[in-house]
Amino acid sequence: MKKSCLFRMAVFSIIIAGLFFVAGCSSSDNNSTANVVVQLTTDGTTAYPVDQMTVSIQQSGGPVLTGVTDTNGVATITVTGPGDYDVISVAGVDATSLAQGSTAGREFVKSNPLTNPYPYLTYSISGVTVTVYAPGNDYNVNITVPPINKVTVLEVAANVTSDSSGIINVAGVTSAFAGRLMISNLVFNSNGGPPEASIGIQSSDPNYNELVLYQGTANSLTDGSFYGGPGFTDTSFSSISYLLAGPVYFEAPGTDSGDWALGYNLSLTSADIVTRTDLGGKGATLNFPSFYGGPDNVIFRIRQTMGHNGPYAYGCDYRIFQFNQY
Repeated sequence: MKKSCLFRMAVFSIIIAGLFFVAGCSSSDNNSTANVVVQLTTDGTTAYPVDQMTVSIQQSGGPVLTGVTDTNGVATITVTGPGDYDVISVAGVDATSLAQGSTAGREFVKSNPLTNPYPYLTYSISGVTVTVYAPGNDYNVNITVPPINKVTVLEVAANVTSDSSGIINVAGVTSAFAGRLMISNLVFNSNGGPPEASIGIQSSDPNYNELVLYQGTANSLTDGSFYGGPGFTDTSFSSISYLLAGPVYFEAPGTDSGDWALGYNLSLTSADIVTRTDLGGKGATLNFPSFYGGPDNVIFRIRQTMGHNGPYAYGCDYRIFQFNQY
Protein backbone atom coordinates (compact mmCIF):
# COMPACT_ATOMS: atom_id res chain seq x y z
CA MET A 1 0.00 0.00 0.00
CA LYS A 2 2.81 2.36 0.86
CA LYS A 3 4.55 1.53 -2.38
CA SER A 4 1.37 2.22 -4.38
CA CYS A 5 0.93 5.61 -2.67
CA LEU A 6 4.49 6.54 -3.22
CA PHE A 7 4.23 5.57 -6.87
CA ARG A 8 1.08 7.68 -7.37
CA MET A 9 2.73 10.66 -5.67
CA ALA A 10 5.80 10.32 -7.88
CA VAL A 11 3.66 10.22 -11.03
CA PHE A 12 1.68 13.25 -9.82
CA SER A 13 4.90 15.20 -9.17
CA ILE A 14 6.18 14.41 -12.65
CA ILE A 15 2.90 15.58 -14.20
CA ILE A 16 2.95 18.86 -12.22
CA ALA A 17 6.61 19.50 -13.17
CA GLY A 18 5.74 18.82 -16.79
CA LEU A 19 2.90 21.32 -16.68
CA PHE A 20 5.20 23.99 -15.26
CA PHE A 21 7.73 23.23 -18.00
CA VAL A 22 5.09 23.52 -20.75
CA ALA A 23 3.72 26.76 -19.27
CA GLY A 24 7.22 28.22 -19.12
CA CYS A 25 7.90 27.38 -22.76
CA SER A 26 4.54 28.77 -23.81
CA SER A 27 5.22 32.05 -21.99
CA SER A 28 8.66 32.54 -23.55
CA ASP A 29 7.29 31.87 -27.03
CA ASN A 30 4.38 34.27 -26.59
CA ASN A 31 5.45 37.53 -28.35
CA SER A 32 3.33 40.34 -26.92
CA THR A 33 4.46 43.04 -29.40
CA ALA A 34 3.98 43.83 -33.06
CA ASN A 35 5.73 46.15 -35.51
CA VAL A 36 4.31 49.00 -37.56
CA VAL A 37 6.65 49.27 -40.56
CA VAL A 38 6.46 52.64 -42.34
CA GLN A 39 7.98 53.16 -45.80
CA LEU A 40 8.64 56.71 -47.04
CA THR A 41 7.56 57.19 -50.65
CA THR A 42 7.54 59.96 -53.22
CA ASP A 43 4.12 59.11 -54.62
CA GLY A 44 2.53 56.42 -52.48
CA THR A 45 4.34 53.53 -54.17
CA THR A 46 7.89 54.58 -55.09
CA ALA A 47 10.24 54.07 -52.16
CA TYR A 48 12.09 57.20 -50.97
CA PRO A 49 15.38 55.94 -49.45
CA VAL A 50 16.15 58.72 -46.98
CA ASP A 51 17.60 57.82 -43.61
CA GLN A 52 17.48 59.57 -40.20
CA MET A 53 13.87 60.76 -40.58
CA THR A 54 11.75 60.29 -37.43
CA VAL A 55 8.29 58.82 -38.05
CA SER A 56 5.66 59.27 -35.33
CA ILE A 57 2.50 57.20 -34.80
CA GLN A 58 -0.19 57.37 -32.13
CA GLN A 59 -3.13 55.31 -30.96
CA SER A 60 -6.10 57.40 -29.85
CA GLY A 61 -5.43 58.58 -26.31
CA GLY A 62 -2.05 56.88 -26.20
CA PRO A 63 1.56 58.05 -26.23
CA VAL A 64 3.38 59.07 -29.40
CA LEU A 65 5.63 56.25 -30.60
CA THR A 66 8.56 56.89 -32.93
CA GLY A 67 11.00 55.14 -35.21
CA VAL A 68 13.88 56.38 -37.36
CA THR A 69 14.22 55.48 -41.02
CA ASP A 70 17.09 53.36 -42.27
CA THR A 71 18.91 53.82 -45.58
CA ASN A 72 15.89 52.36 -47.40
CA GLY A 73 13.56 54.98 -45.91
CA VAL A 74 11.89 52.44 -43.62
CA ALA A 75 11.03 53.06 -39.95
CA THR A 76 10.08 50.12 -37.72
CA ILE A 77 8.02 51.04 -34.66
CA THR A 78 7.22 48.49 -31.95
CA VAL A 79 3.69 48.57 -30.47
CA THR A 80 2.45 46.65 -27.46
CA GLY A 81 -1.23 46.24 -28.20
CA PRO A 82 -3.77 45.80 -30.99
CA GLY A 83 -5.81 48.63 -32.44
CA ASP A 84 -5.62 51.53 -34.89
CA TYR A 85 -2.42 53.58 -35.05
CA ASP A 86 -2.39 56.88 -36.93
CA VAL A 87 0.78 58.00 -38.69
CA ILE A 88 0.94 61.64 -37.57
CA SER A 89 4.25 63.15 -38.71
CA VAL A 90 7.68 62.77 -40.23
CA ALA A 91 10.51 64.94 -38.89
CA GLY A 92 14.02 65.65 -40.13
CA VAL A 93 17.24 66.58 -38.33
CA ASP A 94 17.99 70.23 -37.55
CA ALA A 95 21.52 71.03 -38.76
CA THR A 96 21.58 74.45 -37.08
CA SER A 97 23.92 73.41 -34.25
CA LEU A 98 25.76 70.52 -35.88
CA ALA A 99 29.52 70.56 -36.30
CA GLN A 100 31.29 71.69 -39.42
CA GLY A 101 31.43 68.89 -41.97
CA SER A 102 28.30 67.13 -40.69
CA THR A 103 25.98 65.70 -43.34
CA ALA A 104 23.35 64.53 -40.85
CA GLY A 105 20.92 67.41 -41.43
CA ARG A 106 17.58 66.56 -43.05
CA GLU A 107 14.82 69.01 -43.90
CA PHE A 108 11.95 69.23 -46.33
CA VAL A 109 12.17 71.25 -49.54
CA LYS A 110 9.89 74.27 -49.36
CA SER A 111 7.34 75.28 -51.96
CA ASN A 112 7.87 78.44 -53.97
CA PRO A 113 7.56 81.30 -53.37
CA LEU A 114 9.42 81.11 -50.07
CA THR A 115 7.68 82.50 -47.00
CA ASN A 116 10.63 82.22 -44.59
CA PRO A 117 14.31 81.17 -44.44
CA TYR A 118 14.04 78.82 -41.45
CA PRO A 119 14.47 75.02 -41.45
CA TYR A 120 11.38 73.07 -42.55
CA LEU A 121 11.73 70.07 -40.24
CA THR A 122 8.31 68.51 -39.62
CA TYR A 123 5.72 67.32 -42.13
CA SER A 124 2.29 66.44 -40.74
CA ILE A 125 0.50 63.32 -41.96
CA SER A 126 -3.26 62.83 -41.89
CA GLY A 127 -5.59 60.07 -43.04
CA VAL A 128 -3.08 57.21 -42.73
CA THR A 129 -4.06 54.52 -40.19
CA VAL A 130 -2.52 51.11 -39.55
CA THR A 131 -4.62 48.44 -37.84
CA VAL A 132 -2.71 46.00 -35.66
CA TYR A 133 -4.58 42.73 -35.13
CA ALA A 134 -2.23 40.31 -33.40
CA PRO A 135 1.19 40.27 -31.76
CA GLY A 136 4.24 38.82 -33.44
CA ASN A 137 3.48 40.34 -36.85
CA ASP A 138 4.61 43.26 -39.02
CA TYR A 139 2.01 45.71 -40.34
CA ASN A 140 3.28 47.66 -43.35
CA VAL A 141 2.17 51.03 -44.64
CA ASN A 142 3.43 53.53 -47.24
CA ILE A 143 3.34 57.28 -46.69
CA THR A 144 4.00 60.09 -49.16
CA VAL A 145 6.33 62.92 -48.12
CA PRO A 146 7.61 66.05 -49.90
CA PRO A 147 11.15 66.15 -51.35
CA ILE A 148 13.88 66.14 -48.71
CA ASN A 149 17.22 67.95 -48.62
CA LYS A 150 20.39 66.56 -47.13
CA VAL A 151 21.91 69.50 -45.24
CA THR A 152 25.70 69.72 -45.04
CA VAL A 153 27.34 72.11 -42.58
CA LEU A 154 29.89 73.72 -44.91
CA GLU A 155 31.47 76.29 -42.62
CA VAL A 156 31.26 77.33 -38.96
CA ALA A 157 33.24 80.24 -37.54
CA ALA A 158 33.09 82.32 -34.36
CA ASN A 159 34.64 85.65 -33.41
CA VAL A 160 35.64 86.51 -36.96
CA THR A 161 37.09 90.04 -37.03
CA SER A 162 37.76 92.52 -39.79
CA ASP A 163 41.06 93.99 -40.82
CA SER A 164 41.76 97.63 -39.94
CA SER A 165 39.93 98.69 -43.10
CA GLY A 166 36.73 97.15 -41.78
CA ILE A 167 36.52 94.24 -44.25
CA ILE A 168 35.52 90.64 -43.65
CA ASN A 169 35.37 88.44 -46.76
CA VAL A 170 33.99 84.92 -46.40
CA ALA A 171 34.71 82.69 -49.38
CA GLY A 172 33.22 79.29 -50.06
CA VAL A 173 34.71 75.85 -49.63
CA THR A 174 32.70 74.54 -52.57
CA SER A 175 31.37 75.76 -55.91
CA ALA A 176 28.08 77.64 -56.18
CA PHE A 177 25.47 76.00 -53.98
CA ALA A 178 21.92 76.23 -52.68
CA GLY A 179 21.55 76.61 -48.95
CA ARG A 180 21.27 78.87 -45.93
CA LEU A 181 23.48 81.49 -44.26
CA MET A 182 23.27 82.44 -40.58
CA ILE A 183 25.14 85.47 -39.25
CA SER A 184 25.09 86.33 -35.54
CA ASN A 185 26.89 88.28 -32.80
CA LEU A 186 27.49 91.22 -35.11
CA VAL A 187 29.88 93.90 -33.87
CA PHE A 188 30.15 97.31 -35.56
CA ASN A 189 32.82 99.39 -33.84
CA SER A 190 34.49 102.35 -35.56
CA ASN A 191 36.47 105.40 -34.44
CA GLY A 192 33.40 107.31 -33.35
CA GLY A 193 32.21 108.35 -36.78
CA PRO A 194 28.72 107.81 -38.18
CA PRO A 195 27.38 104.29 -38.84
CA GLU A 196 29.02 102.95 -41.97
CA ALA A 197 28.95 99.14 -42.09
CA SER A 198 27.10 96.88 -44.51
CA ILE A 199 26.59 93.17 -45.03
CA GLY A 200 26.58 92.01 -48.65
CA ILE A 201 25.37 88.50 -49.57
CA GLN A 202 26.37 87.62 -53.12
CA SER A 203 24.66 85.34 -55.62
CA SER A 204 25.85 83.28 -58.58
CA ASP A 205 23.66 85.31 -60.97
CA PRO A 206 25.70 86.54 -63.97
CA ASN A 207 24.51 90.07 -63.20
CA TYR A 208 26.17 89.91 -59.76
CA ASN A 209 22.88 90.08 -57.91
CA GLU A 210 23.45 90.87 -54.24
CA LEU A 211 21.45 91.48 -51.08
CA VAL A 212 22.88 94.27 -48.90
CA LEU A 213 21.94 95.15 -45.30
CA TYR A 214 23.02 98.50 -43.86
CA GLN A 215 23.98 99.55 -40.36
CA GLY A 216 21.65 102.25 -39.05
CA THR A 217 22.96 102.97 -35.57
CA ALA A 218 25.85 101.57 -33.58
CA ASN A 219 23.77 98.55 -32.61
CA SER A 220 21.29 97.90 -35.38
CA LEU A 221 20.54 97.23 -39.02
CA THR A 222 17.81 99.53 -40.28
CA ASP A 223 17.49 99.12 -44.06
CA GLY A 224 18.62 97.12 -47.05
CA SER A 225 18.57 96.75 -50.82
CA PHE A 226 18.60 94.06 -53.45
CA TYR A 227 20.93 94.96 -56.28
CA GLY A 228 20.54 93.12 -59.55
CA GLY A 229 19.83 92.99 -63.22
CA PRO A 230 21.85 94.28 -66.19
CA GLY A 231 21.84 97.80 -64.74
CA PHE A 232 22.47 96.59 -61.18
CA THR A 233 19.11 98.07 -60.18
CA ASP A 234 18.66 99.08 -56.54
CA THR A 235 15.41 97.74 -55.10
CA SER A 236 15.32 98.97 -51.53
CA PHE A 237 13.45 97.75 -48.49
CA SER A 238 13.45 99.79 -45.33
CA SER A 239 12.03 99.67 -41.82
CA ILE A 240 14.30 96.87 -40.71
CA SER A 241 14.57 96.87 -36.96
CA TYR A 242 17.30 94.40 -36.11
CA LEU A 243 19.19 95.09 -32.89
CA LEU A 244 21.97 92.54 -33.44
CA ALA A 245 20.20 89.97 -31.25
CA GLY A 246 20.04 86.40 -32.55
CA PRO A 247 21.00 85.26 -36.04
CA VAL A 248 20.16 86.81 -39.38
CA TYR A 249 18.98 84.01 -41.67
CA PHE A 250 19.19 84.10 -45.46
CA GLU A 251 18.04 81.16 -47.59
CA ALA A 252 18.62 80.59 -51.29
CA PRO A 253 17.11 77.15 -52.04
CA GLY A 254 18.19 77.00 -55.68
CA THR A 255 14.62 76.63 -56.90
CA ASP A 256 12.16 78.65 -58.97
CA SER A 257 14.93 80.43 -60.89
CA GLY A 258 16.33 82.10 -57.80
CA ASP A 259 13.83 82.41 -54.96
CA TRP A 260 15.13 83.68 -51.59
CA ALA A 261 14.06 84.82 -48.13
CA LEU A 262 15.61 86.90 -45.34
CA GLY A 263 14.62 86.60 -41.67
CA TYR A 264 15.70 88.12 -38.38
CA ASN A 265 14.54 88.74 -34.80
CA LEU A 266 13.39 85.14 -34.61
CA SER A 267 13.77 85.18 -30.82
CA LEU A 268 11.16 87.92 -30.48
CA THR A 269 7.40 87.40 -30.45
CA SER A 270 7.24 87.44 -34.22
CA ALA A 271 10.07 87.23 -36.73
CA ASP A 272 10.64 89.88 -39.36
CA ILE A 273 10.85 88.46 -42.87
CA VAL A 274 11.63 89.89 -46.30
CA THR A 275 11.10 87.72 -49.40
CA ARG A 276 11.54 88.16 -53.12
CA THR A 277 7.80 88.55 -53.60
CA ASP A 278 7.80 91.39 -51.06
CA LEU A 279 10.03 93.35 -53.44
CA GLY A 280 7.75 93.36 -56.42
CA GLY A 281 7.40 89.83 -57.68
CA LYS A 282 9.75 87.46 -59.43
CA GLY A 283 11.42 89.69 -62.01
CA ALA A 284 14.89 88.88 -63.31
CA THR A 285 16.47 91.67 -61.28
CA LEU A 286 15.53 89.98 -58.02
CA ASN A 287 16.89 86.48 -58.61
CA PHE A 288 19.31 84.75 -56.26
CA PRO A 289 19.97 81.41 -58.01
CA SER A 290 22.53 80.19 -55.45
CA PHE A 291 25.35 81.35 -53.24
CA TYR A 292 28.42 82.28 -55.26
CA GLY A 293 30.72 79.77 -53.63
CA GLY A 294 34.19 78.61 -54.55
CA PRO A 295 37.51 79.50 -52.90
CA ASP A 296 38.01 82.56 -55.12
CA ASN A 297 34.52 83.99 -54.68
CA VAL A 298 32.80 85.67 -51.75
CA ILE A 299 29.66 84.26 -50.16
CA PHE A 300 29.20 87.30 -47.96
CA ARG A 301 31.23 90.29 -46.82
CA ILE A 302 31.09 92.92 -44.10
CA ARG A 303 32.68 96.24 -44.99
CA GLN A 304 32.65 99.94 -44.27
CA THR A 305 30.78 101.95 -46.87
CA MET A 306 31.18 105.65 -46.00
CA GLY A 307 34.91 106.12 -46.62
CA HIS A 308 35.71 107.56 -43.19
CA ASN A 309 39.04 107.01 -41.54
CA GLY A 310 39.47 103.92 -39.42
CA PRO A 311 40.37 101.97 -37.57
CA TYR A 312 37.36 99.69 -37.69
CA ALA A 313 36.60 96.62 -35.61
CA TYR A 314 33.77 94.65 -37.19
CA GLY A 315 33.02 91.09 -36.23
CA CYS A 316 30.56 88.22 -36.42
CA ASP A 317 29.91 84.51 -36.07
CA TYR A 318 28.55 82.61 -39.05
CA ARG A 319 27.28 79.22 -40.17
CA ILE A 320 26.87 78.16 -43.81
CA PHE A 321 24.71 75.20 -44.91
CA GLN A 322 24.45 73.45 -48.26
CA PHE A 323 21.29 71.79 -49.62
CA ASN A 324 21.35 68.68 -51.83
CA GLN A 325 17.98 67.18 -52.68
CA TYR A 326 17.55 63.41 -52.43
